[in-house]
Amino acid sequence: VSPSYNSNGGAINISARNINIGSAISATTNKGTTFGGDITITTTNTIVDAINVGVSGVISGKNFTKAGVGILKLSGTNTYAGSTTISAGTLQLGASERIPNSSNIILNGGTFSTAGFTETVGTLSLQDNSTIALGTGSHILTFSGPGTFTAAKVLTITGWKGVYASNALTKYGQMAGTSTDFVRVTGALGSSTSGGLSQYGQRLTGTVGSAGTDGRIIVNSTILTTAQKDQIKFYNSTDGSYNKTLQITAELVAGDKY
Repeated sequence: VSPSYNSNGGAINISARNINIGSAISATTNKGTTFGGDITITTTNTIVDAINVGVSGVISGKNFTKAGVGILKLSGTNTYAGSTTISAGTLQLGASERIPNSSNIILNGGTFSTAGFTETVGTLSLQDNSTIALGTGSHILTFSGPGTFTAAKVLTITGWKGVYASNALTKYGQMAGTSTDFVRVTGALGSSTSGGLSQYGQRLTGTVGSAGTDGRIIVNSTILTTAQKDQIKFYNSTDGSYNKTLQITAELVAGDKY
């Protein structure tokens, strides 16, 4: 369906199982985007296919919200002036730089999927348990800085590739992900699994805290607080484990296991 969606500053709400919009969605006024209306798109189809293509037209207006359990792909070079809220389902990029650079991202219960595309946006805020799903291939998701994080809510990062911490042998003969008593090949003790021993007596290599090798997440301006980093987990699909978050300069990377 590709009709024209225009509103002179009023809100636009589109709700359907499948979304296939190739025309513009505009909620602006002649007074500028500051006075524009909000746009909400609700979907229920959980796959992108021939009838659930997403929006390839340009979205303009004020704030944009993705709602509903379905997946919505954005392929247009959008120009809306406000925030981007994902409250349910998945908002998926259809190409690089689809979201306005100044748009603050508010994760309120859904998934933000890069699908392997680079994107530059505003601040990162967490209002409810949410996910950032990185795609394959080299790409970077850059936030201008941290926004507000609601206490006790968790952001899970999936699809990240890099050095995950491995369980290593402690001086007590146990395999653990975190300890101050990991046994080194030299017999010395340390607090990092790197350089320690696996359950097979092999030396563990790789430096935990290294940059991602495919998708990368950058949070500029201000270093996240300890509390904010504690609300972010990296999911390792190889062994089903979760890792803590480190921020090296501005990049978020996987740290030690939980």
